[in-house]
Amino acid sequence: METSRRITATQSTLISLSESEVKDNEERILLKLQSGLKHPDQYYYWMGRNTPFKELIIDYTRRIDVPLSSVRFLFDDSPINPLFSANRLELEDGDSIDVIRRDVSASIETTLISLPRAKGEMPITLKVGLFGTDHHLLYLIGRSTPLEYLFLDYADRTSLFYEKIRFYIQKRWLLIDPKKTSDDYKMEDGGIICWKPLPKNNFS
Repeated sequence: METSRRITATQSTLISLSESEVKDNEERILLKLQSGLKHPDQYYYWMGRNTPFKELIIDYTRRIDVPLSSVRFLFDDSPINPLFSANRLELEDGDSIDVIRRDVSASIETTLISLPRAKGEMPITLKVGLFGTDHHLLYLIGRSTPLEYLFLDYADRTSLFYEKIRFYIQKRWLLIDPKKTSDDYKMEDGGIICWKPLPKNNFS
């Protein structure tokens, strides 16, 4: 079966997550996504058994152009934590992941957007908005969850190009590494994250 990056109507697409997302010599698994979103294409993922599901989730939602927070991924009718791996869930080759639509409230400042957390993971509430404005979206995210998951959701909700903006901790004006967590930065409940666009000469 060949890896395909093209998406056309009513086709099956095999997606191999990039080598940067899979450790050297890591055993792989083939998973099928069963979509309940009325999307015509069938997707299969070839991924490392210890690769966090967030890599699959981010890739899939980008491909079908839906916000991260608008869909849920289930196995045996149970939600999949994006930090878990196929080994953690004891999945086998050919297992199916169900994708269903989640009811999403309007993104306004009084709406708390809750992102999936690992079992027992302590949460933190963060505000995210454009530098120099008073409008923010309010997020509940796990303290050990990479902030990239929040940033991608925010970009999807606000129709921004994620690759063309940068996020900062407001009080310290510290550029945030999206792979790090709120605990890495010792952030507190109610902390504010601001974003700025990259200068035009930095766009590729």
